[in-house]
Amino acid sequence: MEELETALKEIDAAMSKYSDYGACDSEPIYVVRRILEKALKGKPVTVPRTGNGWQLYSCSMDCSEPASVLHHACQKAVDIILNTPMKNRDKVRSTVLGW
Repeated sequence: MEELETALKEIDAAMSKYSDYGACDSEPIYVVRRILEKALKGKPVTVPRTGNGWQLYSCSMDCSEPASVLHHACQKAVDIILNTPMKNRDKVRSTVLGW
């Protein structure tokens, strides 16, 4: 679970770094939560690549860099979740829910 914890910390770091772009607002947090929830359920997941997809301040500024960083950080966590053997899924779920 250390790898997943590291990935979740990377998401936190990206959101903090790009807080001026709205990355710490409730909308991007909701986007991340929904993505991770779908991954935990084994459902198809599409991680946004645009500022609009992340619900950043894309109308008032260029959010391509923060969107890219958030995409890569979140995709990493999703890949870890989806590639975790079923026997470890409870640990994964508790790690994500405790985040």
